[in-house]
Amino acid sequence: DTENFTFTVSDGDDADVTQPYAVLISGADDQPTLQDVTDGSISEVRLSGTLSSSGLSGTLVGDDVDVETLTYGVQGGSADNSLAGYDTSVDGTYGTLYVNSGTGAYQYVLTTDIEGWDDGESDTENFTFTVSDGDDADVTQPYAVLISGANDAPVAKADTNFVDEGIDGADAVVITGNVIIGEDHGSDAANSNNGSEAYADVADTDVDSSSLHVVRVNGVGSTSGDGVNPIADGTQIIGSHGILTINADGSYSYDLNDDSSFLDALNIGDETNDIFIYTVSDGVLTSTTSLIITINGQDDPTQLELAKDVWLPADPGQLPAEYTDGYPLNISVYDVDTDLSITFTDLVTATVNQAAEGEPDNFVSIGKVVYWDGDSWEDVALNQEFNLAAGETLPEFRFVANPDLDINFITTEIADLITYTVTGEGVDETANVTLHALPPNDLPQQSAQVGDGSSPLTSGNDQESVLVLEQALVNSINADPYNGSVTLYTDFQQSPFTVPIDVGSQDGVQLEQEVTATIIINGIEFIVHQGTGDGGADTGFWQYDSNTGLMTGSVSYDLILRADDDTVSLAEYLTDNPPSAGDNWTVVYNDDDGGNYQARFVQFDFSLDDPGDLGVTAVGTDDPNLMFGSNNGDDLTGGAADDILIGRDGDDILAGLGGSDSIVGGAGIDSINGGAGSDILTGGTEADIFIWNLGDTGTDTVTDFNRSDGGVYNPAEGDVLDLSALLVGEDSTDLVDLANFIDVTESGGNTTIKIDVDGSNDFVSPDQEIVLTGVTGVTLESLVVTDGSIVTN
Repeated sequence: DTENFTFTVSDGDDADVTQPYAVLISGADDQPTLQDVTDGSISEVRLSGTLSSSGLSGTLVGDDVDVETLTYGVQGGSADNSLAGYDTSVDGTYGTLYVNSGTGAYQYVLTTDIEGWDDGESDTENFTFTVSDGDDADVTQPYAVLISGANDAPVAKADTNFVDEGIDGADAVVITGNVIIGEDHGSDAANSNNGSEAYADVADTDVDSSSLHVVRVNGVGSTSGDGVNPIADGTQIIGSHGILTINADGSYSYDLNDDSSFLDALNIGDETNDIFIYTVSDGVLTSTTSLIITINGQDDPTQLELAKDVWLPADPGQLPAEYTDGYPLNISVYDVDTDLSITFTDLVTATVNQAAEGEPDNFVSIGKVVYWDGDSWEDVALNQEFNLAAGETLPEFRFVANPDLDINFITTEIADLITYTVTGEGVDETANVTLHALPPNDLPQQSAQVGDGSSPLTSGNDQESVLVLEQALVNSINADPYNGSVTLYTDFQQSPFTVPIDVGSQDGVQLEQEVTATIIINGIEFIVHQGTGDGGADTGFWQYDSNTGLMTGSVSYDLILRADDDTVSLAEYLTDNPPSAGDNWTVVYNDDDGGNYQARFVQFDFSLDDPGDLGVTAVGTDDPNLMFGSNNGDDLTGGAADDILIGRDGDDILAGLGGSDSIVGGAGIDSINGGAGSDILTGGTEADIFIWNLGDTGTDTVTDFNRSDGGVYNPAEGDVLDLSALLVGEDSTDLVDLANFIDVTESGGNTTIKIDVDGSNDFVSPDQEIVLTGVTGVTLESLVVTDGSIVTN
């Protein structure tokens, strides 16, 4: 533009003289200005999952002296109205910077997740703001956004796993998993508590990608770890129902307690949990959660023996003090998780006819089954029911021999059956116990006969014969005079004489009236049977014996009375006047009627249990056998199953054969052979012989080898391990050679003898092991040479 002026000059008189003056003013374009911009920052906030920030938004302040319209922007920016209030943006590495080109407003928006950034991780976003007046070059200001990370805590995720209870003697499987990296465990059975459910270890996380490790584990029974440092690998934690073995990397195994009665009681559909609380760490921060292991119940099978044989002496006189309430039958029914009902549908019914020949039948039961009701022994009734809740046990059952049983009438084994049913949910079984009542091996009998059967015995006169007592009968009488009897046999009948006697004479009426039989001992007469006289009553003493074709009658010693004092029996007399071998007893037959009824002979049989041979002999079946010996020498042989043999007193021969047997010799000098299988052998008092045969295997335990009193090993007792039939090719005189066959070691207060049958010196896998319970301080040399406790060839 031009400023115009007029200069004047005046002399005071005339008009001003003027002269024009012009000033030309010309402008120039000035650049706008842009104030400094405060840098921004974004920081991850530890443990909160949030961000803190500053300087991420504001308004650019520009100026132009030329008062021109300014336009704001950012280098590299482009038109973008995606964010309300802004029309320009530029993308950075981690976010976007928005600018309003007219107002200069700006805002930085983070578009990258920086939760994974750890402590010490940071970066800077650099931008350049611009302002322009449309004429000259843009004026710029730098703008920086500092982005910083922080350590985030790990996130431990709850884990689950499951295991099924072991059944039928098998242990539960050992389950595995990993609580840190996770592992899928599939689903349990549809019949579990809540139906089929999925189980898995869920991977623990750390957004910072830090390496995690287990620093603490809590169980019910133990706690491990300080919560800071990694736990030791192989750390074992006792839980409620098993043991967790866990490593620092989160891998674990869980071994269920298979001996737990609580777990055994779980049935199908029942479950329980074992809970472990564990903590993981990224080295700085921690997180805690749980590992829950679910234990699924299973239907444990009912435990019972479907078939068993029980062998015992039939003689009630053999009942020892420990069995005064009866012989244990070992009837056991048990189901840990199912209610059961046990019903006895068949009990002991066997009887013995204890009538003398010709007498009316006198059937006597061999015994009965009783049970303990908690206060007393009670008889078991036919069809009696015993109800057991899950986990309950049956009362004890025993067989009680009938005290009225006369062993003289038992010459063969009596077998009878005890049957019971077992029912419950999923259970329907019938079990049998076969009872074997065994007669003595031998009932000695000494006889005296009046007449030889060739001619009639003279009527009206006593006919006599002398009995010279033998030692066996003397021993028997002196042992128990009350347990003996005299049995008479005669061919008494109406002439002509035949055997079998004629039918008309078999009623015994004439014999009853006419014949008296007596015994004379030391001049004292004892009446075996008194004739009733002509027309006398029939007492039924004489009976026809179809086996011999003769008339017979039997009477016990305590019913044979003195002729001159009927208050004294033969049993009482013999108690006060014990006989000796070689004593003479006179047996007398008297027929007081000379009619057509006569006898040609009368035989007196004196019978009594022989205490020297009242032992029993039994050979078991292939079912489990429970065998009771007598107080005498017994020969008991088991079968292929797991047997229990109890020899009791006397010198017994006991052989278990197959199966894992329990053999107890009792008092006496016993020969015990467990046979194949792992057996428990107890010799009892006196010198016992434990025998092993070629082919025997397993681990046998001798509980009282030369220490029947429970004390220290005492070779003077005389117990012997007989290995002569087991070893092959050994030199019993050479200890160096024997050491290749027999290895003797001591551990835990016991001595173990390992056998290599052929002397190959292989004691890692021996053919036979023998454990001598409580025996210490012995060597191969002492056992073989010094003590003579091992016998070889």
